[in-house]
Amino acid sequence: MTDPSPFDGTCRPASCAALTGCLRHSTAPVPTGLVQPINPSTHQPILRLSPTLTVAYITSMQLSMRTDYALRALFTLVEHRGSPPIPILELARRNDVPKRFLEHIMLDLKEKGWVVSTAGKRGGYQLARAPEKITMGEVVRHFDGYLAPIACVSVTDYKRCTQESTCRFRRVMLTARNLVANVMDQTTLADVMKSPPVGREELKRVQGIDGEGI
Repeated sequence: MTDPSPFDGTCRPASCAALTGCLRHSTAPVPTGLVQPINPSTHQPILRLSPTLTVAYITSMQLSMRTDYALRALFTLVEHRGSPPIPILELARRNDVPKRFLEHIMLDLKEKGWVVSTAGKRGGYQLARAPEKITMGEVVRHFDGYLAPIACVSVTDYKRCTQESTCRFRRVMLTARNLVANVMDQTTLADVMKSPPVGREELKRVQGIDGEGI
């Protein structure tokens, strides 16, 4: 995942708000040694992470630049749902994405049926599917393949390791995989949009273990 960029004083895009929308961030109060992912729809904790698994959970989620840019564009379209089409040049400008790179991403999103394009002088892109029908997990898996932190605990891209029969930490990675998948698959784009952008002080509270390596 790329570093936050200045955009109206928040992460780019503005919808990069909750732990469920950007796994570096959380809008939930964080007691000492515990991170509580919150479902924006119910305002209830989705999962509870022990201090041991918090690091695995956070560090296992490293989005590719392609996924990052796709999410920026999608949330801009969610934010302006019902408005006229947004031209590709404007989408690129608003989200600080190279236009040529974004063009390929938008074609990919169109093939998935998530966005629709309109040709002409006033053409551009609009959301094609309701944000309640698109999950974070779907988008990330489409571009990055899988959510597992290592291949030996992946289902879709499993790769056998010679140490499987004796490996101790593989179980922690399996738990981290399940935690990440649970949050991402339970969270729709509409859920993410319900949360406000994350402030700098709130971001610091995510570093509730010792602040190093998060």
